[in-house]
Amino acid sequence: MKTTFNTLRALFVMVLALSLASVAFAQEEISVGDSIEGEASEDIVEYEIELEEGQVIEINLEADWDTYIELYDDRGNFLASDDDGGEGRQSRLVFVADDTDTYVIRVRAFGDDVPTGDYELSVEELQIEDSVDMGELEYGDDEDIDSDDALSVVATFEGEAGDTIDILTTSDDYLSTVLILQGPDGDEVAETENWGDAVLRNFELEESGTYTIIIEERDGSILSGDIEVEVRESQVISLDNGEVEFEIGDGDDDFTFITFTAEDDVLYQVNILLDDEPDFTDVSFFILEEGENITDYSEQYLRISGGLGGSYIFESDDDGVYTIRIEYYGSNDIDVTMSVEVLEQE
Repeated sequence: MKTTFNTLRALFVMVLALSLASVAFAQEEISVGDSIEGEASEDIVEYEIELEEGQVIEINLEADWDTYIELYDDRGNFLASDDDGGEGRQSRLVFVADDTDTYVIRVRAFGDDVPTGDYELSVEELQIEDSVDMGELEYGDDEDIDSDDALSVVATFEGEAGDTIDILTTSDDYLSTVLILQGPDGDEVAETENWGDAVLRNFELEESGTYTIIIEERDGSILSGDIEVEVRESQVISLDNGEVEFEIGDGDDDFTFITFTAEDDVLYQVNILLDDEPDFTDVSFFILEEGENITDYSEQYLRISGGLGGSYIFESDDDGVYTIRIEYYGSNDIDVTMSVEVLEQE
């Protein structure tokens, strides 16, 4: 009798555990092309879906509450998520399947909110293009193109060896993009990515010929909305001839680059004078040695958040051309006066 009781108790515990698991994650099935209406009652619901390698789907979740979609493989590995990709607080997730496999869509509310009430989950297949071609760009021109349902945007421009250029991208859907630049021989010569629109600044071309710009989504999904691309010659100012003056701010000139030639083991002081105080953000000065990526955040920097100036002292580690990257995202124009002086030389 004791063995029978223990067996029954173990069975009861197993049934209870399975019951609780089904309450926590009620799992159903959905197919590409389906639209399912459900009712959330404080539970996270999972839907299994079969996808083929390379298949592109769009998952939409609509409800009266703040929705959130998560996507996993059938081994529980997290793959992607979306909060407000749809209208308002609704979720929309575009996904490209890497393998032919079973995937799991998890329907839940954002954050710690409890999902309660009706919802509609739909999955449709998208027909995508490998790329859309913007054609050839000229220095100083900005062109835009509809990138909907494409994996990349491609553009070209003619450059001369020694040209120093900026490539600026702007998307109307607030994408996080990667920018790849290929040289005349087709080899990659630069790559940059942002949490936002990708930008390549102050890049010197080593060869003359046709360069190719490729813009992709940072997470490898498809692009959407209009994307604007501008190629322009960089405005780089040299301090080698003494004091310089320039304007920064008001959304048009958020970045400026100042160069100067330094010698090894010399102590320098960078002096900055502003004609107006920054309104709501710092004016930042990053000092980068020759060979450093000018978009990096170096250890040698100065931030001015109040007042009308400041100075920064540093010792150069090598001979070469140093670059000072100045960033300011405020809404007011600020006139900046800069100079560099030698404090000590071995």
